[in-house]
Amino acid sequence: MTASLAMILVGMMGITLNKNIFVKILAVEVMNVGTVLLYVSMSYSPSSKPPIFTGEVAYADPVPQAVIITAIVIGFSILSLSVSIVSLLVEKVKREDSDDMERMMKG
Repeated sequence: MTASLAMILVGMMGITLNKNIFVKILAVEVMNVGTVLLYVSMSYSPSSKPPIFTGEVAYADPVPQAVIITAIVIGFSILSLSVSIVSLLVEKVKREDSDDMERMMKG
């Protein structure tokens, strides 16, 4: 659990302290992985039993697993889309600094 919180904190620091827009995107992905790891670590308990029993067979609830898989897929698709859009933007304006891009947008 502490590793996931550390990853979220490192991602926040990467977003606030870096000026490079690609590093900011990677910091958002680090936060996403930290969030997924936090959910997985919160749901794990070595003494827990599966919640669904039918006779002698026990089943785990598939909904949390499906939610985490969906979060991973959506995170990867957002990462690839944002990298492609930022690559086109950097190619057009010839700058990778987010502050410079903001100044150019304002006028």
